[in-house]
Amino acid sequence: MGNMAIPLAASTVVQHSGVVERVDGRLVVSTVAGRHEAQRAVSCLVEPEPGDRVLVTLDAAGRCYVLAILEREAGVPQRVMLAGDTEFCAPAGRIGFAARDGLSLSSPQSIEITSNALQINANEGQFVVDRATYTGSLLRGCVASIKLAATSLDMVLDRFTQHVRQSLRRVDELEQLRARQIDHQAQDTLSLHGNNTMVTAGNLVKVDGKQIHVG
Repeated sequence: MGNMAIPLAASTVVQHSGVVERVDGRLVVSTVAGRHEAQRAVSCLVEPEPGDRVLVTLDAAGRCYVLAILEREAGVPQRVMLAGDTEFCAPAGRIGFAARDGLSLSSPQSIEITSNALQINANEGQFVVDRATYTGSLLRGCVASIKLAATSLDMVLDRFTQHVRQSLRRVDELEQLRARQIDHQAQDTLSLHGNNTMVTAGNLVKVDGKQIHVG
């Protein structure tokens, strides 16, 4: 493209302020020294937008770099662009991210969090996960109520213990229990009702009580 840049000495590097004219495929900046096709300097993290007033540097070889965004029209969003793998490090301190209107993390690949301790505080939470796996030595929860809707629930346990004040269960179709020994105890009353009730035993059926009513 035509370049009206003022000739520079071989070792001369000058700086100008200019206005970004276009960013579609080529970054073009207009300065007092002419119109230049520029590159964004690695240290300039904010992606230039048309209309931005920027600080550029020009060298004798004709290279033009955008060093910083000086001014931008109000309301135009800012995008921090980093080329290649990037790492934020604070060897002797903390790193914090804060936003008034929200904070979003997205990636077409995986997002990993590794820490000695993880703490999440929120008034509301929603998790949409196609498949989830938890591996750990202890899972403890303290909640006011739990509502769970599922098509099926399969559990394999060595021991299952429950301590509840009231237990209500409704089975619409079939309920089966298979055990080597079954022990049911009721402090007051134990009731069994059914249109047809059968009690069978291979060896012994024992009914013991102060009073026994049949029929």
